[in-house]
Amino acid sequence: MGLFGFGKKKPQASEGFSFTIEDVFAMRAGGCVVVGQVAGGEVPGLLALAGLPVPTQDLVTTVVVSVLILGATVLLFSEKELASKWGVSILEEGGLVQRTEEEERVGERVEELARTYRLSPREEEVLALLADGKTGRVIQQELFIAEGTFKAHTRHIYEKMGINSRKELFDLLGVGK
Repeated sequence: MGLFGFGKKKPQASEGFSFTIEDVFAMRAGGCVVVGQVAGGEVPGLLALAGLPVPTQDLVTTVVVSVLILGATVLLFSEKELASKWGVSILEEGGLVQRTEEEERVGERVEELARTYRLSPREEEVLALLADGKTGRVIQQELFIAEGTFKAHTRHIYEKMGINSRKELFDLLGVGK
C-alpha cells in the first residue's frame, strides 16, 4: 500500500474498516503519515458508502488530505512554542507541571530585576534561563541564538546590573547555584 492509500483496494459497504500492519506502524511514527493513512484509507470507504463515483472520491480524498496537511503545517509554523518545542508546552507553567515556591520566587525576582535595570524582553529571557542554572550552550539551543548573541545579551545584562560574574548575578537573584 502506498502513502495516502493509493493502490489500496477500496472497501465495500459490507467490509467495514480495518487497519493493516502498515497503518499501525504509520500511527506510531506520527505526523502527516497518520493523516495520510487514515484519510487515504478511510475517506474513500466513507465516500463509497455515500455512493459517490470513483473519480469524485479520489478528488475529495485529495482535497481532504491536502487541507489536513496544510492545516498541520500552518499550526506548526505559526505557534512559536509549538514549533520550537514540538508540542511539549503542556509541561510548561499552568500545564501538567506546577512551579515550586522557589521557582515562583526566582521568577518574580527575575521580573523585578528586569524592570529595575530596564532589560530588554530578550535579555529578561536570558536572565530567567541563567537563574534556572542553565549553561550558555543550553540557552543558545533553547532560544535559537548564536554564541556571540548569547554573550552580547549576557554582557548587556551584567553592564546594566553593574556586576561582573555569575556569582554576583546569583547573589542578586537570591539563588544559591
